[in-house]
Amino acid sequence: MSERLLADHAIYVQPINYPTVARGQERLRITPTPFHSREDMYKLVEAVLEVGHDLGWSATPRPRSKSVVSDWTRWKGCQTKPKKALRLSRVQADRQFTADA
Repeated sequence: MSERLLADHAIYVQPINYPTVARGQERLRITPTPFHSREDMYKLVEAVLEVGHDLGWSATPRPRSKSVVSDWTRWKGCQTKPKKALRLSRVQADRQFTADA
């Protein structure tokens, strides 16, 4: 996934693989910064959905929670550091990918 995102969409995300996490629990570390726009976030979501589809993964809807995009909307995509730190530990993806076996 991370290789395809970089090669096809020029988007870098850090893969977290075994032995850092258990086999089957691999994930991507996505690190938004104040320099990423709302459009960048939407581009990332579309690219992940496209690559996931190409790899035969299914996107399973999850309950919505406080998301990075809503934080960016709140801060209006500002280019400066927000007065309050964003609580990224509470951020969850709107969709979770699962590999069909």
